[in-house]
Amino acid sequence: MDLSYTPEDEEFRARLREWLAETLPALPPGPSPDDWPARRAA
Repeated sequence: MDLSYTPEDEEFRARLREWLAETLPALPPGPSPDDWPARRAA
């Protein structure tokens, strides 16, 4: 059984990654090292 991706699958995955990088907002910065309550909640 061959579980490798087809060339079409690889092309779709590449296009999807590009679209996600362009469309999704960046993650907000994490809490500062001195903010222990926020770091524990993260």
